[in-house]
Amino acid sequence: GYLVSGGTSMAAPVVAGAAALLSSAFPQLNSRQIAEKLKLTADPVDTLSANQNWQNRMGGGRLNMFRALTESGVPAPCFHETQITDNAANQLLPGDTLILSGIITNYLFPASTVNVEISCADGFLSPLTGQLSLGAMATLGSYTVNAGTLKFLIAENCPVNQQSVIRLRFNSDGYLRDQYIGINLHADFVNVAVNEVQTSVGSYGLSGISGNGYIRGLGFKYRGNSDLLYECGLMLALNENAVADVVRGAGTVDQEFSTMERIQPIPPFEGSTRQYAGKFSSTLSEIPVEVSQRVLADSSAPNRKFVILEYTFENTGAQTLFNLSAGLFADWDLINAGMNGFSNEASEHAGYIHTLPLDSLYCGIRVLNVQESYFQAIDNVPGGNGGLNLYDGYSSSEKNFSLRNNRLNTGAGNAGTDVIMTAAGPAFSLDPGAQKTVAFALIAGDNFDDISEQAFNAETFYQEQGIPLVQNTMPSFGISMYPNPASDKLFFKNETIGDTFYQIVSVNGTVIENGRYTSQKNIDLTRYSNGIYAVQFISEHGGATKLFLVNHP
Repeated sequence: GYLVSGGTSMAAPVVAGAAALLSSAFPQLNSRQIAEKLKLTADPVDTLSANQNWQNRMGGGRLNMFRALTESGVPAPCFHETQITDNAANQLLPGDTLILSGIITNYLFPASTVNVEISCADGFLSPLTGQLSLGAMATLGSYTVNAGTLKFLIAENCPVNQQSVIRLRFNSDGYLRDQYIGINLHADFVNVAVNEVQTSVGSYGLSGISGNGYIRGLGFKYRGNSDLLYECGLMLALNENAVADVVRGAGTVDQEFSTMERIQPIPPFEGSTRQYAGKFSSTLSEIPVEVSQRVLADSSAPNRKFVILEYTFENTGAQTLFNLSAGLFADWDLINAGMNGFSNEASEHAGYIHTLPLDSLYCGIRVLNVQESYFQAIDNVPGGNGGLNLYDGYSSSEKNFSLRNNRLNTGAGNAGTDVIMTAAGPAFSLDPGAQKTVAFALIAGDNFDDISEQAFNAETFYQEQGIPLVQNTMPSFGISMYPNPASDKLFFKNETIGDTFYQIVSVNGTVIENGRYTSQKNIDLTRYSNGIYAVQFISEHGGATKLFLVNHP
């Protein structure tokens, strides 16, 4: 009889068997040629009415072994070794020019003439070159598409995280073949690849983003390992009923942070330290908070195994927010996710996930600049192994609990399990207009001693960056700051500098306020205590640090 089945577990062995049969019939073909012949002779199925929603996204089609064995004489040009760049910072932003380069190889029969028609259908990516004429191509003949040959203009109105598709239509002696290249435009995250820890940070509270398209998120990688972090995000809890976050929730992913200013690199780009900044806000009415985020990564020893995430919360409401707790949720998957363990180092305010049975890889979180910290080790299995059970959802009550209580061992012990962790500092309150900065380090190491050292190094580095004084490289006439001393108001005014990032820091290294402005910025000093403060200005023209005195009558 016959059985209906589906999925890759069924399809993969069928196609593998077809490839073996084809290889035995045509032993002169290499593995790539076998793959191209199977694709070229497949029957398209995306034109069927039931598959309209997946048109142009179903590959070559349904395997046809008879056609693969009997059809011949068809060329098979294919674009590969794909590289996507742009004319700016390789972030594919609105107004940028996207540059596509790579190699076109004809894997099967020769063609006397090969032409390529280039198109995009969504209106957000427009080809500046509509066609390539490659001439004759022999079997395994190649054509190099150099950078600058194929250019595309990204529309000014391109939305965030736009999934665009480039179609390459090959016409080889009358045989038509389409190839599609998907690209993620205007990505709402930055790839931080400065040192041995590589990760991606979003503009709205997520970290370790995997992303898709050619500007892909990096997830969280260490020394060439595959992605080690399934999900990571900021959580801000007021009570058991009000938690703002963008991680998994009770049945769906919560979406309670919204981008205000897209995260982007902060110049200057000299030296070993890189910084990125952005801004987002809570959409919960109970938590009227704006969050300014800063990311720091350093390429010099001993700072090569961590990335720092800093969040400054500002109460934009009219009432004091009491007993707020801010922390990170992180679902780590180290190599074999079901064989991970958890350990805690109270002296370093750090929690670590590690591989079992051999402790050959450690990743974790250090809570920075605190005297008190909380870590919750969660067994990501049905029932929770005596702890929180996330298999039935992650409720606001459970999120609030995990940020305020310790669980420093998994239920599986040394047997290993799939481990999720949360890390948080002490609770705090925010008066209207007040700000509070919290920071975490995402760290990695080869063993316990190594990651413990990295936790210490991260704290030391962050303390040194508390007032990130930079060389005064801006023109002296670029920025005016007045009055100084000041009591109620402080004014920044740009003469010629343009877009500028600023950050105000107290003498003990606490970030008080940061943001961006173009021409003028008014700072409300009514909530500042008397004393000396540093303000750092950074623009594409350089950086400068100025001091000012607050003196309330």
